Amino acid sequence: MKLSFSLVISFIVGTALGAAISARQDTPVPNGFCCFHLQDTTTGKHVQQDARTGYVYLDDASLPEGWYCINQNAGSNVLYDRRNNACILTSPDNSFQCLDGTPGGDTWQLVNYVSNAILLEDYGSIEFNVCGADGRQQVFGSQPPAGLGCRKTQLLADNRAGQCKW
Repeated sequence: MKLSFSLVISFIVGTALGAAISARQDTPVPNGFCCFHLQDTTTGKHVQQDARTGYVYLDDASLPEGWYCINQNAGSNVLYDRRNNACILTSPDNSFQCLDGTPGGDTWQLVNYVSNAILLEDYGSIEFNVCGADGRQQVFGSQPPAGLGCRKTQLLADNRAGQCKW
């Protein structure tokens, strides 16, 4: 009787765990990491990322939503995308790009801001810009190139999963 009860419990736990894992299959969470979508605070829309170029955009239905991860517990300042590419603000144009696994010098972190809004920060700034570039709305850091018709925004860490501090 004990054996069959143990098997039933194992089956139930295994099924629940399997369901939880498959619910996150498209958005994996590496061990020790906090993962999330990024949401534009001015429009409430999630950013998307072009897998080919690594650039981050807003309001482009042809692209999948971005999924980003950072290890808050290891004191790491590296932000990764779903393909394990490290994200940077490129030089000289300051565009938000995740294209290569090699971390840059960026100092990404999540900060608990006003009213418990968890915002993305890089180089000590929570300010980002959404700018018209090549007919798309591209995400840049706090110092975008001139003449692109930009608007300031902040990026909220939304739908957090894994080992997040908040």
